[in-house]
Amino acid sequence: MMMKKLNSLTLSRTLTSEEIIELEKKGMILSNRNTLLLKNLPDIFKDKKKEREELEKEIQFLEFLDGLARMINRRKVRGNETQSCTPDESNYLPPPPSKTKMEEIE
Repeated sequence: MMMKKLNSLTLSRTLTSEEIIELEKKGMILSNRNTLLLKNLPDIFKDKKKEREELEKEIQFLEFLDGLARMINRRKVRGNETQSCTPDESNYLPPPPSKTKMEEIE
């Protein structure tokens, strides 16, 4: 298998003539008799890098949400062994102040 050097990158396989023609039409390579030169090499990989960064951000956010959900579920279970881990409005509302506390404040 012949390896071709492309701006310090190496192809693991030889491109077929159809692939070379297609890349030439797109303006991505200049072909010579024994050499292929990539044009716009940074642009090709820049798009992939952006996609990877966006996916990494999404993964980090999902991991954060997963950790937050686990923390909430642990607190609910620790607080009351019989309490279910499903969201309930009463869990999110603060308890009403008692009259004795209100009298002490006044």
